Amino acid sequence: MGLFSKLTGKDRAESWKLLSEEIGDQFIDRGMLKGGPKVVATYKNWEIEMDMYSETHNNRPAGHDNHSHSTTTHYTRIVASFVKKNDYNLTIYRESGITKAMKIFGGQDI
Repeated sequence: MGLFSKLTGKDRAESWKLLSEEIGDQFIDRGMLKGGPKVVATYKNWEIEMDMYSETHNNRPAGHDNHSHSTTTHYTRIVASFVKKNDYNLTIYRESGITKAMKIFGGQDI
């Protein structure tokens, strides 16, 4: 039994499935080798995906060249993909003299 199961009494897939049922959206179990479970929700023009991923980092303490320690960090990821329905374009510029001039000639500053 993993730490997550010990803390919650449920495994990840079961927890994500309960979330999807509670919010009324789609649960997808991709299997652990393909990324694990995720929930896909739709809100207006947004498709929102929620899942977990992990990164493993190899750490070598100073003065201990022969020994490496790895740590794994677990993240809950939320990705919101906007579905473009028209010819809306957004360009981001670092503010400079040119962008100030663009504002004078009708460029919008948000």
